[in-house]
Amino acid sequence: MDSNAIIARGRQAKAILESDVLAEAFASAKQRYITAWERTNPQQVDERESMYYALQALEMVRHELQVFSDDADKAVYDQQQRDKRAVK
Repeated sequence: MDSNAIIARGRQAKAILESDVLAEAFASAKQRYITAWERTNPQQVDERESMYYALQALEMVRHELQVFSDDADKAVYDQQQRDKRAVK
């Protein structure tokens, strides 16, 4: 993927991460999973594990969006450094 595509993807990811709607959706889903887990008993291993993995998946999505955003920041920086060297 070229740097322009990385930057475009990262900007979209950043906008998504900054979205109040996404933050609310993640918080709501997280609370729903935690509440469902709290309502299980220790013998309900499969159900409890399912809630655990759902919570992990939420965090993985957030993390991947952050990685895309960070990659874009790095690509912009690298591009600026190349442009500075080209001017000299």
